[in-house]
Amino acid sequence: MKTKKLVTIALLTSIAIVLSILESFIPTGIPGVKLGLANAITMIVIYLYSEKEASLVLLLRIFLVGLIYSGILSISFFLSFAGGLLSLIVMILIYRIKKDSLYFMSIMGSIFHAVGQIAIAYIYIKDQSIIYYLPFMLMLSIPCGIITASITSIVLRSLKREILKPKRLSISILLGVFVVSLIISIIFMSYKKRSDEGTIASITYENNLITEIPLSNPEKYKQYSSDLIETKDNGDSYLFIYKVYNKDEKDYFTLTLEVKDEKIRIKDETCKKHICSRRGYINSKYESIICLPNSFVISLNDMKLSEIDLIM
Repeated sequence: MKTKKLVTIALLTSIAIVLSILESFIPTGIPGVKLGLANAITMIVIYLYSEKEASLVLLLRIFLVGLIYSGILSISFFLSFAGGLLSLIVMILIYRIKKDSLYFMSIMGSIFHAVGQIAIAYIYIKDQSIIYYLPFMLMLSIPCGIITASITSIVLRSLKREILKPKRLSISILLGVFVVSLIISIIFMSYKKRSDEGTIASITYENNLITEIPLSNPEKYKQYSSDLIETKDNGDSYLFIYKVYNKDEKDYFTLTLEVKDEKIRIKDETCKKHICSRRGYINSKYESIICLPNSFVISLNDMKLSEIDLIM
């Protein structure tokens, strides 16, 4: 590899690392989901050099971000690796078929990145609630892919490369994906609204059900393990405090759930990143909060309150 090429790839890898870390602070509405700005660097390298160099940049970015930020063996690392690798394979296939399909390639890469992440998260958590994120992630993948492709196009244009525009077939396929995802999401949300009475929060930790909490009457919870170490009645809310092991931090922390006005959230967790507590309240059936590093999942389901025993 020539010196100029090596320096350029090293510079682009550095930019990808910075973008990958910075975009983790940009809210998208879905926990763990990022805009994918670092993927623009991967596509730029594909068009400037080849798939081989793009693969190198992607792998270096994932491993170095894991090494300096999320942890090389953390769940965040495996999510990023699976999503990035699947996304890269799809983008390379599209690039080989038709090189002037930048926008289509970007959006499909974004979509399959989400699919890869969901697959690994499901394998890790073994909770089907996480599948419900997929239609929302697919919808979000389209605007994220367009943004990434636009950035890539601007950079390539500045380098006097051809400006690549989406073709009619690409637009049709992407529109179809968006419409199908939108329909699934609408049906899903409508179903939740029709069945919002009697919602119960099922709390799982390390793939085991540890607590069931009726949102309309949280003091009538049912406990299945000693991981729940304390409960508090604050008058307008009810707190559940758990002791959990964080695989990223390799230490035990407390995690506090709050039930208020028939809604539930992770109020606070003492691990460093505080990702879970940013999710906010949920209150509709089949919504969930998934805290992967702690292997902790809140999923809302339908259960008759009479089935919940009073725990004193």
